[in-house]
Amino acid sequence: MGGHLGWNITGFQVTSTNSVLSLTTLSPTVATGSQPKSLAEDSLHNFVLAVSFSGNPYFGAYIFDTTTAGNLDSVITSSTVTSPVAVAAQP
Repeated sequence: MGGHLGWNITGFQVTSTNSVLSLTTLSPTVATGSQPKSLAEDSLHNFVLAVSFSGNPYFGAYIFDTTTAGNLDSVITSSTVTSPVAVAAQP
């Protein structure tokens, strides 16, 4: 069996120059549990929720960093519920 490579949420900035789109990776990335399977952002764009198939954490809640646009800060993690199926966000 191979080793765990790590799982992350990574943000990207999309820019357009002369109708050509390009992506720039934002950093830092935010670690999640193994095999993230669902992400949700609330309609007010205040937080992102993530659930993972296995690993630690199974659930993570993140807020957008106030000093660096696009970066996420981890605020809540939980490993008490195993194998969540999905996550949804509501304002």
